Amino acid sequence: MSHKALTYWQGGIETTALTPIAATRRLYEIGEVPEEKREKEYVQQARQNFMQNFDVLETSAQTEFTLEAPALSFNDLAWWAELYFKGGVSPTGVGPYVRTYNGASTSDDLKTATLEVADGVGAFQIPGVMGSKLEIKGKNGSKPGPVSAKYDLIGQKVTPGHTMTAALSERDLVGTYMVAQHAQFFLNDSAGSIGTTELATLMEFSVKLDNKVETIFFGGDSLAYGGRRRDERYLEIMVKLLFDATSYSEFTSKFRTNAARYGQLKISNGANNIAAFNFHTKFDTFGWPEDGATRQVSLLGRSVYDATLGYDWQLALTNQLAAI
Repeated sequence: MSHKALTYWQGGIETTALTPIAATRRLYEIGEVPEEKREKEYVQQARQNFMQNFDVLETSAQTEFTLEAPALSFNDLAWWAELYFKGGVSPTGVGPYVRTYNGASTSDDLKTATLEVADGVGAFQIPGVMGSKLEIKGKNGSKPGPVSAKYDLIGQKVTPGHTMTAALSERDLVGTYMVAQHAQFFLNDSAGSIGTTELATLMEFSVKLDNKVETIFFGGDSLAYGGRRRDERYLEIMVKLLFDATSYSEFTSKFRTNAARYGQLKISNGANNIAAFNFHTKFDTFGWPEDGATRQVSLLGRSVYDATLGYDWQLALTNQLAAI
């Protein structure tokens, strides 16, 4: 049996990007204290006759690390969505609350966060944390389980000797977890009918997003990056369905004609906890995998902009949180 060092995490969404802030919530994702990568320039010098001699100059510092949620909560997704999907989203409703994260954007509105982590030796602060890559996935079949999430992150630096923000309340997540059996997959022909025609044999699914972050170092930076740049991004959806007449029809009448599809991957736990990924796509691949004695249909597609929708993908998230 393998063992991991004990750590606990806290975090706060930064008011001003890349400016450290005290933590506002406990984070229950799993991850080790990250390593700090320090770029060095080895400067060649003429000192001895028959061997090369160098001095070393540090030019930049940052950290890349991953946190994982073995069971994703509707409540926690709202916090992480500010770093990955759209920042500054205000809820509607009076409980349950609905937050809509629209993939269409003309500006870099994603938030940055300051994370704190402590182990058995000391505590560390990681400011300017940006969401790089995200994967949300679940599986049904003979061994169903919870929906999990993996967050790839980039931070400015790892500062030791930090004092963890005190008196943060533990959060009760009972009743707010996503379970793979509660996931539904819908496919329709028009934008106005998203979420109405269910393909009811969903076996496995994943949602992937790459924000394509590039860090930028300016004059005046203290080795850590002082800015960021993002390239164009899209959402990738993968679903596996039990092979039946409906999924076979998707292959014969839709995929082979390059037909546009309006889809929804919906995970719910009652009326107060719903995560609906709405997207427009033309599926890239259509496969026929097998899982034991089960034959399946595998669909893989990336989001495509649709003028009627006004976006290529969207997350509509419902929970009981008035504020995150």
